[in-house]
Amino acid sequence: MQSLPDLVIVGAGGHATSVADVAVAAGHRIRCFVDPIRAGCSIFGIDIVASLGVAGSARGLSCVIAIGDNSARACVSRDLLLTYPDLIFPVVIHPAASISPFAHLGDGTVVMAGAVIGPATVVGRFCIVNTLASVDHDCLLNDFASMAPGSHTGGRVSVGERSAICLGAHLREGVRVGNDCVVGANSYVHGDLHDGVLVTGSPAKIRRTRNPDEPYLARPRRFDVPG
Repeated sequence: MQSLPDLVIVGAGGHATSVADVAVAAGHRIRCFVDPIRAGCSIFGIDIVASLGVAGSARGLSCVIAIGDNSARACVSRDLLLTYPDLIFPVVIHPAASISPFAHLGDGTVVMAGAVIGPATVVGRFCIVNTLASVDHDCLLNDFASMAPGSHTGGRVSVGERSAICLGAHLREGVRVGNDCVVGANSYVHGDLHDGVLVTGSPAKIRRTRNPDEPYLARPRRFDVPG
């Protein structure tokens, strides 16, 4: 069996610990974490360094971006690829996840324990399918979108770029969610959503519009791009 590459994990917050767990369970060795704010500390005895330059040569380096906020993850991935075009971003999948052989997952996506991804589903680049989340058949999860723990879609659902489906939320079959949307925890979405809205409730109602880079996680943390 071919050995998996060592990984550099970009980010050192709470989400990074979960990504590290997935990576190790999948058979990767973690070389280091990269986070300029927490450089000099460690996670699980693994060093946190300030930049990829400290981590070693970036040519052919395999990285995973462990930043939970979708917009921030998109910005960091863009800046890293501009600075280090030879970086490799493998898909990282926990062995306890169930992925259809007829699904496609884009570079840099992380799939956590107990997640289910159905047949004919396309998951874009740098997405998160979190613990016990499910994306059913014929769905499209666009780049940088995320499914939080315990969230679920029916079949033929489309989730737009950078949109976040939060804890325990459900999307009815055939629903289209626009870009930069946030579906609040335990909400039930039964109709299409246009770009840039925050919805909550069951059934979900639009509460307001939002800016694409507006934080939505409980404890947002600033992250400087690790050049």
